[in-house]
Amino acid sequence: MAVVLIVDDDLAVGSSLAAFLEDYGHRVWLSSDGEAALESVAEHPIDIAVVDLRLPMMNGEQLIHQLHGRFGVRHFLIHTGAVHYSLPQDLVQIGLTSRQVLYKPLADLNMLLDAIAVELADQHG
Repeated sequence: MAVVLIVDDDLAVGSSLAAFLEDYGHRVWLSSDGEAALESVAEHPIDIAVVDLRLPMMNGEQLIHQLHGRFGVRHFLIHTGAVHYSLPQDLVQIGLTSRQVLYKPLADLNMLLDAIAVELADQHG
């Protein structure tokens, strides 16, 4: 199973996702903002980050760049409530695609499990 970082400033959402993933054997670190997430990853390497876009202090796109650049994290899922979100070119350049964008609320949390499995199976990413 994977080590997953969930970054969401809505504690109810983050806790729900974390509990669900833990039920399926994943190890989960939960952070409510980008700075806490960076501190967590410095101490606990992760396999994949599930990142909300609207975060205090540092937005999700900035956090993805920091995780990628500072810690070499290669696997990301964006979890956003912004229904018209499209990936900016700078995230495309580091390997993100539209398949890695999940929209809130997820109709079925199995979509998250499936997305993690697909993303981690793509080891060349």
